[in-house]
Amino acid sequence: MSVKIKAKNANNVLQTLTCNTDGKLNVGLDKTITHLTLLNQTIGANSFTTAINLTPYPSEGGHLWGNSDTHYNLILQYSNDNITFLNIKWLSVVNIDGDFTFNSHLEIPPKFIRFHNPKSSSVSCSFNIDLIT
Repeated sequence: MSVKIKAKNANNVLQTLTCNTDGKLNVGLDKTITHLTLLNQTIGANSFTTAINLTPYPSEGGHLWGNSDTHYNLILQYSNDNITFLNIKWLSVVNIDGDFTFNSHLEIPPKFIRFHNPKSSSVSCSFNIDLIT
């Protein structure tokens, strides 16, 4: 089964967007977008989330987004062995009409990611990712 949606491209010409049989959006030559709800977790003061294994989803990149219950910025960490994690970028949490949200482009994600709360109090977050697979 596939779903078709009409959308305008850069030339303002209607083009058909489709999903494959798994319900993933086709985004180019044999490319799809895989949506993952990663975590809904409270991160303790100066602590880390559990590591998220992305090896089942080989990807060329994607988009990370989510919500937080506070205005605390978080740190995204990458690892290829689930042991050594490196700080990759700050996730800036912004307040949009009382909704604390963050989003970031991911360049070629590694095998594992996790999030670090560097603040001195806990923060509850939800994390989602859309990967180009």
